[in-house]
Amino acid sequence: MRASFCFIGFYLISLFDSFRLRLFSFLLVRVAAFVFVLACLYLFSL
Repeated sequence: MRASFCFIGFYLISLFDSFRLRLFSFLLVRVAAFVFVLACLYLFSL
């Protein structure tokens, strides 16, 4: 369940990343992906 949630979320982030238009949104997506990965690692560690 948690793995599929992380996979779907990361897929959506990469999908938005492919449609980025500006450098700001590019950086925002990178930060969001990093935070999302950290959140997934935290969930798995529980």
